[in-house]
Amino acid sequence: MLLLVHITALLGTDPNWWHRGGQRMRTISPKCDSLGPADLIPLIERLAQAGERVVALNAVYDSGTGYDASSLWCGLAGSNYTRPDPASIGTTDQWLALVSKAHSLGLKMVAW
Repeated sequence: MLLLVHITALLGTDPNWWHRGGQRMRTISPKCDSLGPADLIPLIERLAQAGERVVALNAVYDSGTGYDASSLWCGLAGSNYTRPDPASIGTTDQWLALVSKAHSLGLKMVAW
């Protein structure tokens, strides 16, 4: 299943949504912070309660194997851009549940 979706399907049709995010954006690095799939929804809930508007998740894609993980910055070596990283994000269903939860809380999601 391809995870890429047209940006307007995720963000709406207002091209200025990013400007409204202002200083209320939080970047999360699951691999750097040793977070797993079970940690992410409670974290998203806390960020929404704290007034965050945009959550940026980095290194969400499967980075594969065959390299020295310590030589990469938190897994930023995507090998499969259609599958979430199983260790830090979980399955495709867990990823979709995370995005759905964030949207239900009024958060915008940016993933790279």
